[in-house]
Amino acid sequence: GDVVLLDGYDLETHPEDPLEYVSGENIVRTDPERFVNSVKSRRKSLPVVNGEMISGKYASVFPGTLSTRVYLKLESDVVYRLLTRTEVLNSLLEKHFEKSIWKEYLKTLNHDNICGVCTDFVHRSMERSYRKLYSFLANEFRNSAASLISKSGLESGRYVLSFSPFEYDVWYSNGKICYKLRSSSIGIFKITDHDANRKGKRALKWKNRYYQLHFEKDGSIIFNGIKAGVFLLEKDLGDTYSSDPKEMKFDVCVLDIHTTSFGNHHMIVKMKRKISTAGGSIVTDETIVLDETPLVKWSAWIDTTSMKSNYRLSLLMETDDDRSTIFAKTPFDIVKRPRVDTDLFSNELPQRFKGVLLAAREKDTVRDFPFQGFVCLSDEKKSTGVFAKALREYSIDEKGVIRITLVRAVDWIAKEKVSTRTGDAGPRIFVPGARCKGKMRFDLAFISINSDVHSEEFFRWYQLFENEPVRVDVKNSQGILRELSVYSGNLPYTGAVSVHNRIFLRVYNPYNKRVSNLEPGQIGLCEVQSVFPSKTVENIESRIYDIPQFPVKKRNDSFSKNDLVRIEKQLSRLERKTKLLRERASSMKRNSLSFHRAMHKILSLQRTQLELKLSLTLCKGRAIDRIAWELNELRSKRRTYDYILELAESGRS
Repeated sequence: GDVVLLDGYDLETHPEDPLEYVSGENIVRTDPERFVNSVKSRRKSLPVVNGEMISGKYASVFPGTLSTRVYLKLESDVVYRLLTRTEVLNSLLEKHFEKSIWKEYLKTLNHDNICGVCTDFVHRSMERSYRKLYSFLANEFRNSAASLISKSGLESGRYVLSFSPFEYDVWYSNGKICYKLRSSSIGIFKITDHDANRKGKRALKWKNRYYQLHFEKDGSIIFNGIKAGVFLLEKDLGDTYSSDPKEMKFDVCVLDIHTTSFGNHHMIVKMKRKISTAGGSIVTDETIVLDETPLVKWSAWIDTTSMKSNYRLSLLMETDDDRSTIFAKTPFDIVKRPRVDTDLFSNELPQRFKGVLLAAREKDTVRDFPFQGFVCLSDEKKSTGVFAKALREYSIDEKGVIRITLVRAVDWIAKEKVSTRTGDAGPRIFVPGARCKGKMRFDLAFISINSDVHSEEFFRWYQLFENEPVRVDVKNSQGILRELSVYSGNLPYTGAVSVHNRIFLRVYNPYNKRVSNLEPGQIGLCEVQSVFPSKTVENIESRIYDIPQFPVKKRNDSFSKNDLVRIEKQLSRLERKTKLLRERASSMKRNSLSFHRAMHKILSLQRTQLELKLSLTLCKGRAIDRIAWELNELRSKRRTYDYILELAESGRS
């Protein structure tokens, strides 16, 4: 049959040419596209593999990376949202948008980078890139929005710049003011009604057509029989690749809770809570925004500065739903998921897989899954779940408790004896940056609505959360219009592109039916007409509000002298252990199984020693070139010896 072999491999800086070792008319050098075309030309039918293919049964997919260094995920998300919005505005203005901006952003999403499994040095460089991109894009967004307004012919007044293609006629609060949102598309629409703030005290209760809500003494939110906004703090004995959560005692104390604004159509609640444990404390500064939409909007600045490491902080929504199906949004569609994945091997592999599955893999059960946007429990009539920006990890247990990971703090890129994983994951390098110390902003919303998760009604509210309106003040003595509609529809989009002087939105179909000539799950382009009623007005004034904040403050990679002492002690123990093992190996018969096992262990110990030395060198701010080169060479040798040992244990020669 047709077998694909890698032309080159990991960890080797100067790999040899495989064709020097294997030859023959049936062996050719190719690329993925040519290989697929060649196979198709010779076979009438090919097997089809369906599904997400995210199982770690045969090789680990490292689900812990979904929540590692969450500050990177938060920074990446705010840059992406500014990037796509600015791209849309520039396309409407027929203004060139530099591809170099996209390239600079995409560099941060490579492999180990956004996963958070590199050294702190690499991730500090990513953060500098994000801050630079954010500063540039925030300024570019303001300028592009101002240019759009100057060509719109709008009369003086306050407007919303809408980035949702859906229609709204609802009282909406952004946590600062509440107004009647009347918009029919992506475009600019005048605000004519505001909900005036009322004086006096207000009970911590709210009711609209979608839910009835009150607050408990612990700060949790009760609405429609659902309990939300509950914190869960666990130990995490894992590393950057894999989580390994365990129960931990903790207390939650409400420091303050009060309304800051309320009217006939909105209420804003401010709350501070302190989460305490033996390992330190976490302080939250939360804002809960309630209006006439079905969204219970929850945002928080969470300060982890006083917390140590090895923990996982999550936000819970207790639905008491043990029957409904789980649906999670991914970048371009909605996927159906189990509550737990049990189709995995334990520590011991079946005989037929021994010698084949040498890489790391997940074992026993997996409960943490990826999402991007929302996760819901849904049937054909009702959907209950969580909308979230930037966060990527959730779990839902048998009782219907939805858990969203907020922060996961660990010390090491990889370490041994992580109970949720077998095999090597990466180097044992100390990374204090993965402790996630600092202040970080999180934006989520809870929803329980009588709509199917695949319905346009459900996506209408999700788009309002994901693409919140931007307020704009306009002064234009020559303006006569009260709105500018650009594109209306029911397909969500991911950006804009210009092709031969025509403007298109990049759209996708998340529904279970054909929409606008797109099949379910299909990605496509939808043309937008960029028509402005007037030429640019030079003396028009505008002010842009509500640009997303940069979500990380006061972050640091600090470590203590005790951290370095612990690493030095580990290093000394490994050196003694290696010396003893070398002495034993010297008396063994070469090429015996015991000799190969000893050599494999020696190489493993030497590799870990170099990783610890590299950790110390990085912490002390010294040059790492020489030790990094030595480590790369040793990792390559150890990888090769995996196969030598496997061959020796198999009894084959």
